[in-house]
Amino acid sequence: MIPATAIIHTRNSERYLSEVIDCLMDFDEVLVCDMESSDRTLDIAARKGCSIASFPPVGFVEPARDFAMTRARHDWVFFVDSDEIVTPALAQYVADFIKNPPEGAAALRVPRRNMLLGRWVKSTWPDFQTRLLDRRKCDWPPFIHSRPVVKGLTMDAPLSGAETCLVHKAPSLSEVMERADRYTDREVERRGRAGHCPGLAAMIFKPGWYFFRSYILRGGFLCGIPGFVEACNKAYYKFYTLAKLYESSGKPTSR
Repeated sequence: MIPATAIIHTRNSERYLSEVIDCLMDFDEVLVCDMESSDRTLDIAARKGCSIASFPPVGFVEPARDFAMTRARHDWVFFVDSDEIVTPALAQYVADFIKNPPEGAAALRVPRRNMLLGRWVKSTWPDFQTRLLDRRKCDWPPFIHSRPVVKGLTMDAPLSGAETCLVHKAPSLSEVMERADRYTDREVERRGRAGHCPGLAAMIFKPGWYFFRSYILRGGFLCGIPGFVEACNKAYYKFYTLAKLYESSGKPTSR
């Protein structure tokens, strides 16, 4: 057994949950931190023998990260989203890392292989995610897309043939759009407090830059239609974040 707690945050996550839990069975504890699911999520978690904790739904996962760490049985915790698969190679690497961590190491970033429309979108690779933490040396700020604050070294897992990684299962495009609407609302709440109000130039050029970077600089054009759609998603997310910031600033809509 890997002497760590694997933590899965859930909210109506029945689609992939059995598969996600099955790939974590080498961990001594699998903790499902649920945000008031109304589908079969809790039934699946209970049937698989997971520990279960509850957290109020707030629309995004970061506020529940610190809470879940306090409920874990182990000091080393490994976060996995409810639509991510841990490859056997990654599980073995995490086990070896915990058994003999580098001096001063408090966190590990792992690469993630993102799927869209049935294909690996390589333009997003390696998409490193900080997922293995020593909870005694880490805090997770409760803001959307925040990263853990680590009091120690953060190491990177190797990019060995794209096998030592998380595999992010493909969401539907409806899910992508729904999340973008929800997440951009949270981005505006966070950034709007600073009085940030973008102008027309930002709304024109920044989304275009996000598309160009994803589709051209990062090779999205090599991934066919999924690469094109991913680049459009990046631009769409940036545009609506900026537009919502403008809306929330109270500027006259006639401008």
